[in-house]
Amino acid sequence: MVYIEGILADEKARLLEKKQDYESKMKLLPRGSIVHKKIGGKSYPYLMFRENMKVKTVYIKNIDFDSISKQIEDRRRMEKALKNIKENLKVIAKVIK
Repeated sequence: MVYIEGILADEKARLLEKKQDYESKMKLLPRGSIVHKKIGGKSYPYLMFRENMKVKTVYIKNIDFDSISKQIEDRRRMEKALKNIKENLKVIAKVIK
């Protein structure tokens, strides 16, 4: 049983390190999602996000579109991974008790 507790303690430390890593990386990435607005028959990409309880939209230049869409995709992937990490930490906390 001591061996299993040691493994779980190591896993908990690893998960906490990963959690901090993801949270710090996510602070640098844009929040929100990309929407396309039709203006004058043409479609323009905008980044839509909440800031202080207000919805903000910021125009995305065509040059920056690929970069920003990849960053948003990375953020969503990290959010899913972070959710799994938090669930695993809860399970470990229950088992260690």
